[in-house]
Amino acid sequence: MSKRVAHNRNLYPYHGEMLGITELSQRGAKNNPRTIKSRINQLGWSIEDAVDKPYQDTSITNSKHGMRNSREYSCWRSMKERILNEDNASYKHYGAKGLTIEPDWLEDFELFMVDIGEMPEPKERYSIDRIDNTKGYLRGNVRWATLEEQARNKSNNIYEVYRGEQRLVVELAEEAGMEYRTLYSRLYNRGWDIEKAMMTPLQEKERLFQYKGEMINLVEIAEAEGKKYQTLYYRVIRKNMTIEQALAEDPFPKLPINGEMLSKNQICEKYPISLVTLTKRLSEGMTPEQAVADQTERKLYDGKLLSRKELAVETGLSIDTIRRRWRKGLPIEEIVKPQARKMTKHLHKGAMRSLSEISKMESVSNGSLARHIRNGMSLEEALAYMGVSE
Repeated sequence: MSKRVAHNRNLYPYHGEMLGITELSQRGAKNNPRTIKSRINQLGWSIEDAVDKPYQDTSITNSKHGMRNSREYSCWRSMKERILNEDNASYKHYGAKGLTIEPDWLEDFELFMVDIGEMPEPKERYSIDRIDNTKGYLRGNVRWATLEEQARNKSNNIYEVYRGEQRLVVELAEEAGMEYRTLYSRLYNRGWDIEKAMMTPLQEKERLFQYKGEMINLVEIAEAEGKKYQTLYYRVIRKNMTIEQALAEDPFPKLPINGEMLSKNQICEKYPISLVTLTKRLSEGMTPEQAVADQTERKLYDGKLLSRKELAVETGLSIDTIRRRWRKGLPIEEIVKPQARKMTKHLHKGAMRSLSEISKMESVSNGSLARHIRNGMSLEEALAYMGVSE
């Protein structure tokens, strides 16, 4: 039996021979077939360079920089794997999408380090990141970035609705005083709801502070003082306050209103106003009394002062109609004027009838009938199309 020969395989000219990728991998530096294929098809190397240049010469590499066990070297290797190795789990997101590596970096770790620089401390928080995610690992498009910085740079940023506002999870983590990976794990690995994930204190066992003659952590201090852990964390860790300063600052300053001293939250509980509206009005220079006063514009109708919403209820008109007319500055008589409805009628079975009447008579959808007529059909054509025979 003759040996089976593969058909339509790609052959490449190498030193006067036409060879396939597998055969090329047995020549020159005896590189992996995937490496040779990637060099030729993705990186545009010549056949000779792709075959003859070794994937890496560890003895030379180690003697030059001595960083084989460094985090930078590990990131450099992983970067190449994502681009060149089809068996790598991440290849489909990188090499398979046509992303490439700066050719000078492929075999020269030292040059890579010259271009990108050493990784900042603490190194365990950093990894390699592409500034423009549509481009590959190219000179000028690569940096060392934290997980939080990379999370902001992703095209598939993760959002969560927190207290009525859509926010980036990475921003919520910063607000809660925790690592991005911690909040991510709570939400998507443990299945916590956003409120629990944000409000549950972190375990601050290692970070101790002087408090009443003892060295204790922020969680215990917050509990002893009746403060929110997130507030204490923000002031001490982010704002570099001392424990005394953080505890002395009143998180809920009181405002004078109608003879009382109340915090914003207490004002909102006592008066019909939201915290957002109250804060906005105070920032505009209103006094607390002015801020909680009813700011709703009203018009006199039938002996009563009514708001837009109350007018809609009173007259039976839609709130959108009332608002539109109100914005135009029309007098109250025009605002509450009933809407004139034009009723087009069609000759059907010897009488002029509305589409509503016709649809009921013929047991067809009024909306569909109207749509067919708007699209240019006559009444007879529309009914015939809908299966109604004369």
